[in-house]
Amino acid sequence: MKIFKGRNRVTQIFNSFHGGIDIVGDDSHDVRAVVGGVVDMVQKWNGKSKKGTQSYGNLIRIASDNKYFYYAHLNKMYVKQGQKICAGDIIGTMGNTGNSTGAHTHFEIRANGKTTKHRICPAEYCGIKNARGSYKDEENKTTINYFERSNYRGFSIVDGLKNIGVDSSYKYRCKIASANNVPNYKGTAQQNTYLLALLKQGRLIKP
Repeated sequence: MKIFKGRNRVTQIFNSFHGGIDIVGDDSHDVRAVVGGVVDMVQKWNGKSKKGTQSYGNLIRIASDNKYFYYAHLNKMYVKQGQKICAGDIIGTMGNTGNSTGAHTHFEIRANGKTTKHRICPAEYCGIKNARGSYKDEENKTTINYFERSNYRGFSIVDGLKNIGVDSSYKYRCKIASANNVPNYKGTAQQNTYLLALLKQGRLIKP
């Protein structure tokens, strides 16, 4: 999954001098989490310093599978520390905070540790190449696959999915929610009621 819907333009690549990839969203400024996980840190830029971690400006760090995903130089931030995130959730907007000379998102990954020596190339995790250029997010598929219509008469999306033999775990429900344009899925009653209604109508899209 790419960070931005539409065109993702790489302006700075990952190398020994630059620990991440700088990406500009040409069609959308909404920053999406490329993987699910837990928000490990939310840093608010002090508006002055451009050194140390403050050089990242407004920063969100998400922990997932022994890796730490950094989304830096943000303008707005929509998540809180400790919050569970699904892939595709909008976590903030592209900005120009910290040590930045123009609006973009610095995307960085550190594996098995949080120091700079743990940096790895993040290109494959956000659906692009480690090369300057524009990469289009191919989200609009010509074929949409739906789950079979459920005859379940209850009020639980978990039981409704089980009724048709589908994984009802929270992790998979996050994927279902994202596929059905339910951002920032947290399993609320309103979100689950909406997904269940789609399932009963045979209109719940498979992730």
